[in-house]
Amino acid sequence: MVRFSRSAGSRIPARSRSTTCRRKQARFRGISSALVAELERRAVALGAREIALLSTETAHRFYLARGYVDVGVPAGKFGTAASYPMRKTLGPVR
Repeated sequence: MVRFSRSAGSRIPARSRSTTCRRKQARFRGISSALVAELERRAVALGAREIALLSTETAHRFYLARGYVDVGVPAGKFGTAASYPMRKTLGPVR
């Protein structure tokens, strides 16, 4: 789940996104990076200042490499061993 935050007191409705590339042919071609970059661009265009998400154990390093930080203790969710609460502060529209 991904949540966009406009400010500390208001929230844009939560939206769910999946950027997982499961097919081996699609992996390591930048597809997930492009999807996340577009999600962030659109969130900024909507006035969001922050994105909060729950990452799978598999995607955790992916999000860390894109500037997301851990904001809580991993917990079992969605049938996985762990789900990592993460956040990223967004910059201005480019």
